[in-house]
Amino acid sequence: MSELVSVLVPAQYVTDVYALIARLEGKTGETAETSETQGADWPDDDLRALRDSPAPSVKCMASILDLLVDRPDTPTAFSIIAKDLGIARKDLQGQVGGFSRWVGKRWPDEEISWPIEVQYGEAVDRSIASEAFYSISRSTAASWKRIRTEVGN
Repeated sequence: MSELVSVLVPAQYVTDVYALIARLEGKTGETAETSETQGADWPDDDLRALRDSPAPSVKCMASILDLLVDRPDTPTAFSIIAKDLGIARKDLQGQVGGFSRWVGKRWPDEEISWPIEVQYGEAVDRSIASEAFYSISRSTAASWKRIRTEVGN
């Protein structure tokens, strides 16, 4: 194990530092096995439905998109997302499950992918063996930014 040292980092850069460390250690998900949850570029109307939903799990997914929007195509560890959102990893897992149910109810006759790609790899959080890494495409990031800033939101 490498020697650990304390480094003061401005709060707004903590996640970026974690991501850099993960990349340096080869834990970005770039070589991770991709799950069946492939990201898809959702049409704007579907992203608006996600944005406007009152369901807590869908609001949580909107918050995840907000976190990922400025770092498209960059896998971010689930544990880092939970930390950034200020919720326990276990609670975030429940919210993500709720989002999957919302997608299934909204499109019951279709097989709809999430607007987020999910990969699995060695965990950044050393208390677990592996974890999910979430990312969004550049086009989804651009659409989400535009939709988040529409008048009335």
